Amino acid sequence: MNEIIIVLVTMLVSFFLGGLGVLLLAGKTAGNYLLVKISRGKKVLLMGKTPYGWKSFVAKKEQDVLKWTFDKKPLITTVLDGNISRYVGVDFGFVDTKKPTVCIALMDGQLYPSDFDPQIFNNILLRALTRPDTKGTDDLKKMIILVLLAVLGCVVMNFVLLSKISALTVGGVI
Repeated sequence: MNEIIIVLVTMLVSFFLGGLGVLLLAGKTAGNYLLVKISRGKKVLLMGKTPYGWKSFVAKKEQDVLKWTFDKKPLITTVLDGNISRYVGVDFGFVDTKKPTVCIALMDGQLYPSDFDPQIFNNILLRALTRPDTKGTDDLKKMIILVLLAVLGCVVMNFVLLSKISALTVGGVI
């Protein structure tokens, strides 16, 4: 029975470490997506059009408005019918950061605005994930992962040793 518990705990810890690794490597959009997904309909994932491209934000729903922040200043966006669509299991909308008072209206059957190119956005994400690191932060991520793996190994070894010791004490050897 102890072996089953050890395997389950090890699998659970591995699952959480994998999720943490995805969040560390995927960047802010993955974190924003998870925040919206966890909120269970209380938040909306916004794609804001900035002068430098599209950026993801998390907005809080309050009746017919969305409250979110851009450059550390709070913004309120009015939502009209059809401006927010459901995509990949979350509410999803587009807004122009130069005119943040109203969401960008989408035509019927459209998933994104005409000037939003998902192929380019996908290529930007791929380039960001595979870019060479110039600041040495990749070494820091590797060190954190190694430390977490070492901690996981110590936890598993402690479980194994404690289960053997408990088996010996129950048998009356000690």
